[in-house]
Amino acid sequence: MHAGGDLAVIASKGGAPRHPGWYQNLVADPCVCLQCRGGAGECVAREAKGEERERLFAKAKLLYSTYAAHELRDSGTRVVAARFRLRRFRWNS
Repeated sequence: MHAGGDLAVIASKGGAPRHPGWYQNLVADPCVCLQCRGGAGECVAREAKGEERERLFAKAKLLYSTYAAHELRDSGTRVVAARFRLRRFRWNS
């Protein structure tokens, strides 16, 4: 989902006690090549925290109702919102 000039994703594994593997990869190396509908490019990922995380997760729940259920099934592992700072990113025309 769009987050200002960045892109944001939710790292949820359906409320499972562990984060998805791809999130662990971002923690190990936040510099990524990202391809999504409408564009591709280089980005730097970081975890959204505090108010920013709350705002992004609220937006995600509005867009995708299943995230609300993930939050309810959460087994102590907080659902993560990751934000991608776009470096060289090109949107397809």
